[in-house]
Amino acid sequence: MAYSPLARGLLTGGRALPADDPAHRRLQGLLGELRRCAGAHGCTPGQAALAWLLAHPAGVVPVVGSQDPEHIREAAEACHLCLSRDDWYRLWVAARGAALP
Repeated sequence: MAYSPLARGLLTGGRALPADDPAHRRLQGLLGELRRCAGAHGCTPGQAALAWLLAHPAGVVPVVGSQDPEHIREAAEACHLCLSRDDWYRLWVAARGAALP
């Protein structure tokens, strides 16, 4: 189970890390890839992040919590996205901050 699968809004672009945070640069790269993927699939970056988790071979179950019903509806739409292997891999590499050997 993945608790806080959207990193408390960081993966939606709704919240940002300070520029001096060590993870800032990697997060910016991941957000860029999430936005690219979202544009290609007609969804939001948050939905792309959730679709990535749902497509993970380990069977990850994202635990989404919000008091805003619209956010819950938006998150539920991620179940209908089908990422290609290339999309999935690009997001994985962006999240790691480095390509796999």
